Amino acid sequence: MGRNVLGLELLPERVDFIRRRLRNPATIPEGDALRSVELDLPVIDLVMTSPPYMNRLNHPENPLTGYRTLDGNYERYLTQVGDVFRTLRQRLRAGGKICYQRGEHCQFSCNHVSVGRRGRVGEELALRA
Repeated sequence: MGRNVLGLELLPERVDFIRRRLRNPATIPEGDALRSVELDLPVIDLVMTSPPYMNRLNHPENPLTGYRTLDGNYERYLTQVGDVFRTLRQRLRAGGKICYQRGEHCQFSCNHVSVGRRGRVGEELALRA
């Protein structure tokens, strides 16, 4: 079908697990999505993701470190997830889409990225050109 697939994984043990199961292990680089602006990403047609989740109450683990540190901060989390989507948007081909699963509600959304919470629902990153 002529598609090129690329996955990005933060945790080295998950990278090893995934690569052992692929014909082309190089398609899963180890990397931090927060630093995706530094990666030499190709032009992207489709991003499909289920970002790590965080709630704003009683959540000391930082999801953006693979839940391995206790420096979780909900406002910073929202900002950083938004930064990742903004970076990916810059790499999208015209007409490209970002699809993501948000929260424990298992809602699947395409064409826009909501980075808000109750009280900030209107804070969205429109992905239409």
